[in-house]
Amino acid sequence: MADRSLMSSHTRLGYHAHALEALVELASFLSLRFPKLFTVERTPYIAVDSSTHGDSAAGLQAGAVKVIHNLVTGDVWDLEAIEREEGPDWNPMRVAGRESPAEYTVRQGAVADPLPAALADLLQDDLAVMVEDENGEYRFQAGSICTAGASSPPRLSLRRSRWLGGAR
Repeated sequence: MADRSLMSSHTRLGYHAHALEALVELASFLSLRFPKLFTVERTPYIAVDSSTHGDSAAGLQAGAVKVIHNLVTGDVWDLEAIEREEGPDWNPMRVAGRESPAEYTVRQGAVADPLPAALADLLQDDLAVMVEDENGEYRFQAGSICTAGASSPPRLSLRRSRWLGGAR
């Protein structure tokens, strides 16, 4: 597979909003906690337009994250450009935890050469979006698995993974 990020990240159909929220919260946190490493561009806040509302880290009136900058690598992820190119169900987990596609990675105003996954990551860590189903069980709906050797996200419920000796 040419794009290894597709092997290690996934967002199930119908859970794009959950994954996007995780990405935005992560980017906002990183920009506030590590301002010399990460910054974000935000849409102007409009009280009656919920698509412009900020996140829990920066606050409602901060405005919605629209562009993420990694100041160390020079990478820039334009979330609106990605959505225009890939459609409304694009995979936010690919940006959150794995390599972003070269066409959305910008370096100093020019499109970058494809970078090794270790340099292009926003965060090199496992991310899991667990959503409660109708039976009260939390299920893996989106995520990025960066563990060595991981080739696809697990399809287990939280209860099943505990039974197998996973999370406690």
